[in-house]
Amino acid sequence: MIYLKAWISSTAPCDAPANHLCLIKDLTNYRAISQVIADTPLCALGRHLWYLGQELAPLALFSDLVPAVMKSRMAAHLTSSQQLEGTVDAERSLKYIGKEELGDKTIDYFIGQASHFFFRVLHLDASFLSLPAEQWPELNAYCHAKKIVESLKVVNDSAEHAIALATAFNTSLTKSEEEK
Repeated sequence: MIYLKAWISSTAPCDAPANHLCLIKDLTNYRAISQVIADTPLCALGRHLWYLGQELAPLALFSDLVPAVMKSRMAAHLTSSQQLEGTVDAERSLKYIGKEELGDKTIDYFIGQASHFFFRVLHLDASFLSLPAEQWPELNAYCHAKKIVESLKVVNDSAEHAIALATAFNTSLTKSEEEK
């Protein structure tokens, strides 16, 4: 009911941060129905939030799921943190320890100093960030960057899917632990 959409779309790199945040929000809302059922996957997700770390949150700039208003806020966070880029940020990647409610956060919350690393590593021209997000699809710099980002492979999620499918298939063949 909740996880299927996230599971099916998890291999799209541009959508990964938005999908993870949406899943967290859905599970947080599900607490009203069953806190135990919601908290178990939220705890597990807390160990797998790399798409919401500052280094990978910029993937969402290229997602069609993220509205232009949110992309503009992300760009503003990137621009304002650019002057601090040279400083060391010990908490670059998100580590969820259950004390902070992520269900009420928006994707721009996860942009910070380490987000510039994303553009440097992929050698992406970030000049489009200074313009309104509505204009980005018309810009060569944005289109080229989006093409590169869309070509990235979401390896861990693909591996998890393969293991889950293989396990389900194996279980459908036999119930005997020895045969498995």
